[in-house]
Amino acid sequence: MLFAFLLTVPFSPGFAKVAAADRTLFYVALTSAAVASMFFIAPVAQHRILFRQGLKEPLVQRANLYGMIGTLALAVSMNAATLMVIDYLFAGPLPLITAAATTGLATWLWFLEPIILRARNT
Repeated sequence: MLFAFLLTVPFSPGFAKVAAADRTLFYVALTSAAVASMFFIAPVAQHRILFRQGLKEPLVQRANLYGMIGTLALAVSMNAATLMVIDYLFAGPLPLITAAATTGLATWLWFLEPIILRARNT
């Protein structure tokens, strides 16, 4: 959904007024959303092609790795897009504070908390 929305942004009338730094953030958001989509879709496509080939274990391991890479790329995309929009709307430190907060929240929820729980259970 984020990727599809980002594909439409440059065609809106206000995009021509976006500063160079925000265009860079847009580039990061768009390309990382594309990468996230590819990594999230890859296990399904590979499973369809390799169905009943006796490769379940490598497919599951690869799907797990791709899921982690996709999650990281999605976090980058979401945070870059959020920073771009907040920076467009507000001056001062608010955009960077917001970006730090959303990055910290994604890092905690998606990576650190499960890593800590996993370490406790081993």
